[in-house]
Parts: sequence; structure tokens; C-alpha cells
Amino acid sequence: MALRALGLDIRLAGWHPFREGLASMLLCVLARCTSCAHNQWFGPKHLLASQLVSRSGLFMAKLWFVVSAVVLLFSAAVALSCGTSSQGPSQLQSIALNPPTADAQSYPDGVVPFTATGYYTNPTHSVTPQAAKWVACQDETPTTAVSVTSTGAAQCAGGSSGVYAINAWSVSNAECTAITACGGGCTVVGSAQLTCP
Repeated sequence: MALRALGLDIRLAGWHPFREGLASMLLCVLARCTSCAHNQWFGPKHLLASQLVSRSGLFMAKLWFVVSAVVLLFSAAVALSCGTSSQGPSQLQSIALNPPTADAQSYPDGVVPFTATGYYTNPTHSVTPQAAKWVACQDETPTTAVSVTSTGAAQCAGGSSGVYAINAWSVSNAECTAITACGGGCTVVGSAQLTCP
């Protein structure tokens, strides 16, 4: 039979058909030819190896690799943009104090440890302890009848009695300028009650 490979005609006489088919396949692979369908032993269904190394096969493989890489990069970029820029910074929505009410006589040395928890959106989460400014107030006015530390430990002053508000407040955004001594205005405020004997 006549085989065309690398621009040469090669005649194989007296070969067994299977050996001719094998030789044809090898020549096709070496020559990277694109058409070996004439071989009865190694037709299209049996020449996957030669097709993969053929010029068209290599081109399609490279094209598939490039397209897959572009798709993966695009998907990653979209995922990152959705997870960051679209959400923006977290926003403090509220502050809760624990315990919500307390009697100074029920705590050692009359010191009540209040804890602030901040609740945020975008994404939704909570922070304990929430950083805040602490103040004791009565009738929305700061009072010296109760002292509060920067960590929320409150203690009644000697001779004080009554119910006082323990406030923990924080500025919700940088544009907040209306702030009162007890945490009013545009601040986020959490409040609890302390009873002094």
C-alpha cells in the first residue's frame, strides 16, 4: 500500500495488514498528519493518540486550556468583587449591656461588671466586648453618684441611693458630630440600670 508521510511515498510490499496498519499509525504520528482515516486497522476510532498530537488536536487543546483559564479568572474576580466591594464596611446597629439590671448590694464590694455587646450588619455579626465610652447618668445627665471604669465596672459612691442609668455608647460613623455627655445624638447607645442602696 502507499503511505504518505513527511512528503514521501513509502510502499510496503508483502506486509501483513496488521503490520501495515501499525506502520501507518507510526508514520502518521511522526508526521503529525491530520488524516489517517484510510487505514483499515487504525481508523478514526483507533487513532486517538495520533489525533491528540496532530496539529488540529494540539491547537484545540491549547484553545481549551486558554478558554478554561479565562473563565476561572473571571469567576474568581466576580466572587471577590461580590464578597468585598459590594458590601462595604460593617455598620454598628445596636449595643446591649449585660446584666440589663443590677443591684449593687448583690455584688462583692458593690462593684458591678457590665459588659457591652455590639451588633453589626454587612455582614451580620456581634462583638463582645464592644469598645465603648461608659458613663453613669440620671435623667439624661451625667452623675457622680456612680463611677464607671473604661471597661464597664460600675460602683455606687458612698451615700448615693436610687436607680441610675449605665450607658455605653459608640459613634456609628465618622460623620457623627451630635454627641451628648450621656451618649445621645447620632451615637449608638446601650443602657442598663443600676440600683444603689
